[in-house]
Amino acid sequence: MKNNQKTTQKNNSKKTPQGATQQFISKKETQELLIGQAKQKKNIRVLSFILFAFAFVLYGKTLFFNQYVLDDDFVTRLNKFVVMGIKGIPDIITKGSLFGFNGVNESHYRPLTLINFCIETQFFGLNPKVNHFFNVFFYGLSGVFLFLFLRKIFKTYTLAILFIITAIFMAHPIHTEVVANIKSRDEILSFLLATCSLLSLFNYVENNKLKTYLLSICLFFLSLLSKESALTFVAVIPLLLYFFSEFKIKKIILLTMPYVGVVLLYILIRWVVLDSITFNDKQELINNSLMAAKTTSEALATNTMVMGKYLGLLFSPHPLSWDYSYNQVPISTWTNMKVIISLAVYLFLGCFTIIKFGKKNIFAFCILYFVVTISLVSNIFLKIGASFGERFLYAPSLAFCIALIMLATWFLKIDVTGKSKKNYTTLIVGSLVLLSIYMWQTIDRSEVWKNNMSLFLAGVKDSPNSARAHRSLAYEYTALAQASSNNPQAQAELYKKAIEEFKIGLYIYPEHAEAWYSLGYALYLSGNYDDAMLAYKKTVTIYPKYPQAYNNMGIIQLDRKQYNAALISFKKAVEIANNHIDALGNIGYTYHNMGIVDSAIFYYNKALILNPQLSDIRKNMESLINLKNQQQK
Repeated sequence: MKNNQKTTQKNNSKKTPQGATQQFISKKETQELLIGQAKQKKNIRVLSFILFAFAFVLYGKTLFFNQYVLDDDFVTRLNKFVVMGIKGIPDIITKGSLFGFNGVNESHYRPLTLINFCIETQFFGLNPKVNHFFNVFFYGLSGVFLFLFLRKIFKTYTLAILFIITAIFMAHPIHTEVVANIKSRDEILSFLLATCSLLSLFNYVENNKLKTYLLSICLFFLSLLSKESALTFVAVIPLLLYFFSEFKIKKIILLTMPYVGVVLLYILIRWVVLDSITFNDKQELINNSLMAAKTTSEALATNTMVMGKYLGLLFSPHPLSWDYSYNQVPISTWTNMKVIISLAVYLFLGCFTIIKFGKKNIFAFCILYFVVTISLVSNIFLKIGASFGERFLYAPSLAFCIALIMLATWFLKIDVTGKSKKNYTTLIVGSLVLLSIYMWQTIDRSEVWKNNMSLFLAGVKDSPNSARAHRSLAYEYTALAQASSNNPQAQAELYKKAIEEFKIGLYIYPEHAEAWYSLGYALYLSGNYDDAMLAYKKTVTIYPKYPQAYNNMGIIQLDRKQYNAALISFKKAVEIANNHIDALGNIGYTYHNMGIVDSAIFYYNKALILNPQLSDIRKNMESLINLKNQQQK
């Protein structure tokens, strides 16, 4: 024991100086590590701020010049719950997203987005500048949290590479519709919250703290309440865990199950709140060209072409359009070269993914992420209210941005860890060139969304085969003409342009009753009563249950003193819609002109029961009652 003790002491005495040296080096390394970590944190903060500010560089003009356009009114000034401010929140929670606009309680349930607008209205009023500001604000936050999330999954990559990926994502012109269109706040919030959920999830992967995992689940639920497109992230989550964590399949499944539970909870809430979780009516051809497919083969071929078009716009985002409805995306067959090329590309991508999946190849992940996130809007599994839309590429485009830069690093043989700076200059210069092109396109495109007229003019230019694009421009010309009553010459010119656009739209899709009715209305306002009557007759031929068309036919007949014909038209309108106030009042007016006093009073009274504020009808009825009383005396 003594010998052992002496030996131990001797050995310890010899090791002391060496141990002292090792302790000194350890402290130095620790200090360097701490300094490096502090420097990296500072760089992350700086780059995050740059990304946030970048959003305002790209879309700053929308804050000052852009008004409400397209369907912005659905979630702002024409939504009766939003205009109530905070007081409208209980109704928003218990009704569908469109109920405050049109009273339809089906299909969409996005309460968090509408609550967002309620809060803005409460504190800032109905102001498009404020709404645009918050669109850009949340877009900037999306860029920041996306950058932080990428850093979690690409741990060995330099901040520069991750910054470039995020900047390209933010600058991509395909996102212009989402950011410049106030209504698309739902897309921004949903993606932002989904990204935060993923960031929280991977914080849990690192620290194994339950609170970060629970936070991730809560954020995912909020993402669903912003827009149902977040449903696809329930499949993205296991993909991310497989490709970017060391968890086994069993662990991945267990971690994913609570997110599946959240999806089921969301579907249950929708089922309770909404009258129907889908649209009751069949999708209209005017909105979705795929409804024109006569066979399953045609539908699949067209779907394949559309999926190819999505990829094409990611690589070359020009021209862009707010509308791709009938017949901008025509029905195709398998002999179409675009269909063949698209099919070949997706078959190649599919084979590549199968081969590389087990190796956790980053390009395989990008392909799967793209396919998963676009699946709900692809029209393959479920027909939606559009055949194609740039907004549908918002989340899926991330796959393109990651793959593009990863491909560049592979081609240039760049050390992604940053240990070697070889070819980094080439990557940065190339990225700056691409960013400059994207920035120019995005800023230029955001100006197109300034107002309806600029948007619709661009629409007919970039989607010349879209019936809805021409019809929308015609509506705008009609509205401007009505507002130009003090300038007859300008008004006549505007009506002429409106009629021309309606006719172009009807040439593309002649079976659209609403367009025929609107053409008739424009013709009537311009003084062309004969053609207006023909347009109204065409309307009811296509859709016999169009009460307003019968009412307007009756007005023309009434003006021509064709009283019996007018009565037939007005009564047909009432037969279709028994509470049609205009038609009831017009029946009364027709009987009034015919001198049939009792009938006139009867219908005047029916109209006033529905709307007591109709002063002209009240005066007419009172005059008839007075006349009748005098006659009786």
